[in-house]
Amino acid sequence: MLVIGGIWSGLLSKEDAELADEQFMSATSGAQSQSATATLSNAAQADRNAASDEAATTSDAPAPDQSAENADDSADQGEALTEDSAPDNASGESADNAATGEEPPATSQPETQPDSGTAGRDDAPQAGSQTPTQTPSASSSPEQPSTPQPETPAEQPEKPATITVSVSTDSSRAVEYGYAASMGGGTVTLNEGASVYDALCATGVAVGGSSGYVTSIGGLAEFACGATSGWLYFVNGVSPSVGCGSYVLKNGDSVTWIYTLDLGNDL
Repeated sequence: MLVIGGIWSGLLSKEDAELADEQFMSATSGAQSQSATATLSNAAQADRNAASDEAATTSDAPAPDQSAENADDSADQGEALTEDSAPDNASGESADNAATGEEPPATSQPETQPDSGTAGRDDAPQAGSQTPTQTPSASSSPEQPSTPQPETPAEQPEKPATITVSVSTDSSRAVEYGYAASMGGGTVTLNEGASVYDALCATGVAVGGSSGYVTSIGGLAEFACGATSGWLYFVNGVSPSVGCGSYVLKNGDSVTWIYTLDLGNDL
């Protein structure tokens, strides 16, 4: 007994069985075709979904440069947070030290690394060495001592002009009374403005009286040889009309004193 299409062949005729077989094969082929199509459709849909997921993953992933920058920013923020937290830690340690009365540990200073440009050089400054004193340049000339200026002599007062005059005495008329013929005289130098009296005194002869009136010369006085006897003076042979102290001499003048016995009438 054959089963065709799930139907007993004994129930159908041969023609009906063959027709039923063809229909069954056709239906089976169509079902397989639909199943294959559905399988291909599902595979295509899966490929599209996978491509879509990959595109989404690629778009969400950051660019390499951006990721590096984000990593650097994160590192900088971490360092900033570390530095910001350092004062707080120091403050906390200070507070703890203050509470316990302990001195905070000394912070060690980092050793200064020698400059690569000066490392190994003999002229590099050593620790603790002093900076050499700058020596004066050879081109700078030493200060020259100032030349002392000669002191200006104080102005001397101008010397007054002088005059030279000659002075003589004539007592020859008193010889009979026992006196010398002359009582002295000479050439004298005087300042300008000197008088006849000044010239007589400059000879060194003893003079009696005053500049207004001379009473004696060399010890021979008026009235020694009579009531009208006495001394008269002449300048360059002329008898002035003023006293001997008022007559001003000039350079080269000649003065003569004469003793008279008769008020000058015997001259």
